[in-house]
Amino acid sequence: GKRSGRKAEGATKGYFPEQRDCYGRQLVRVYASQYNEIVCQWMEPGNTNSSEVLQAAISHGEGILQLTEEQRKHTLIRADGGFGTDANIDWLLSRGYQVLTKAFSHRRVDAQARSVEGWEATRQPGREVGAPKSAHRYARCTVQYVVWKWKEADKKWRYAVVVSTLTEETPQQLLALYDHRSGHPESSFQQDDQGLPLPKRQKQQMIAQQMVMVLAQMAHKILVWAKREVKKKGDQADLGAWGLKRWVRDILSIPGRVVPDGEGFQITLSAAHPLSSRFLQAFTPLLGQSRIALSLGET
Repeated sequence: GKRSGRKAEGATKGYFPEQRDCYGRQLVRVYASQYNEIVCQWMEPGNTNSSEVLQAAISHGEGILQLTEEQRKHTLIRADGGFGTDANIDWLLSRGYQVLTKAFSHRRVDAQARSVEGWEATRQPGREVGAPKSAHRYARCTVQYVVWKWKEADKKWRYAVVVSTLTEETPQQLLALYDHRSGHPESSFQQDDQGLPLPKRQKQQMIAQQMVMVLAQMAHKILVWAKREVKKKGDQADLGAWGLKRWVRDILSIPGRVVPDGEGFQITLSAAHPLSSRFLQAFTPLLGQSRIALSLGET
């Protein structure tokens, strides 16, 4: 969720973590965590929920990545319960994807939980898993397990049904795989909010906000590319391990001067800045084959 003024186009009351009665929009992002790159992203009205955007997000992602039918068979979609509607699961199965998600239907979950005859302890304390007598029928063959966990906050048991096409995995293996589904997307949102920073870049018109998101996506990719390339060249200055916020705040704010030099450019960085020598050390190998020369001096 991205907060905005209530008069902004598409701004409605919706889900904004730890903030009630707020207006804003929702940012949808398809993220390639292996490369720390944004595949695509766009804005939706503030009252849009996760289940409504899954099919569009997957379709956009597979179009950009040009996933073939054979590749989709080897692609696992791990999703929270908010995405696990019957329509979404059946749609993913019809597209050939492998699925590991929680079912969204609360009434069905309670009914299946009551049908479990034996529970098995898991690696996580206070959580057990069991097989229900009857499973819901989806578009393809799936395995379903009921998971219950004691919630200390409200002193109640909470049930969930895990649905998966990985029929050869044990319940313990499926839960371990499901527990590792998140982390990277949340981290990417946090880094962009702090480093670019997205919360302060709000436009009244939705099309203008979409353009801001495209520019932010380009900035994100340039920073990720720079970090990755610096690491490839040795990164003796250890700049590749820094987050986007430190890159924008500390590295990209080094004073300097750019002067055209024939067919290339001469970049002179302020020698007085504490990071200039580290920047020079990290980027000189990266720019070795280009027509850009780095040096230190007075600016």
